[in-house]
Amino acid sequence: MLRALVAPGNGMPFLNDSLFFLGNAYFSEVDKIIARRAPNFIRFADDYKIFGPSSASLESQFEIIQSDLKAIGFETNDKKIWLGSGEDYLDAVSKMKYGATQESDYADSAVQPGVYEPSSMLGSIKTCLAKPEDYLHQGFGRLQMGAIRRMRATAIYSDAKGYWASPDNQFGQLLLGDPATITTICHLLEEYSQNNDNTWRLLWILYLCKDLDAQSISDANLKARLISILNRIQTNQTLSVVCRIWAKAMPDYPGIQKSLAEIEELHTLDYADRGQSCYGT
Repeated sequence: MLRALVAPGNGMPFLNDSLFFLGNAYFSEVDKIIARRAPNFIRFADDYKIFGPSSASLESQFEIIQSDLKAIGFETNDKKIWLGSGEDYLDAVSKMKYGATQESDYADSAVQPGVYEPSSMLGSIKTCLAKPEDYLHQGFGRLQMGAIRRMRATAIYSDAKGYWASPDNQFGQLLLGDPATITTICHLLEEYSQNNDNTWRLLWILYLCKDLDAQSISDANLKARLISILNRIQTNQTLSVVCRIWAKAMPDYPGIQKSLAEIEELHTLDYADRGQSCYGT
């Protein structure tokens, strides 16, 4: 089943909830091995963080765990392995704060638990952009992507109900007013679009760009630079088709509303074809 879902490569494809359940069935066996060698650990999806008293002890534990995993047919992805201090980890996770509940006569989804304060989100994003080798991976990076997705989902509901500006709107304005961060985004887009070695990171940056209204950037040179980069990614045939689709401008939601029959047809398409259907070729 896995061979039918994804081309040969590292890792397991997390496409939908059913594969999360399947993944947990596999990783429950990995959990047992890691718990035996390093009981002080946490896991998010396929991303493990092991805690220990020193770098030396962690290196030793890791060598043993690698050997145990190989014995049952598992291999670690060397590109995702990193060693950091406890201070680095706590500094990253402690900056995320939930949005404050607003006084209201209605239940506004924009202030429900799970949505972070826009300023906290931006601070976390900036840390990730400043040290992509440390933070822009499928552990912390995926956590941030999920937080952005929740903000966007609540924004759709809040806009439809005519509620006050959602955290997603506020986050977009903060991002738009931070030229240094936009400059970093441009730099990373240029770097990651050189080849397909950083596809996941390129997609992460493109996903973030959906909250950045390029046409509203006040600095004319910065505006032209970002638009030019996105246009080049759209037409770069050497990049993954998924990257080229995500580089396109986000269409207005009313413009991509489809009938039930069209929605059912979308369900039969693969990920790239589904994106092309919504965004256009």
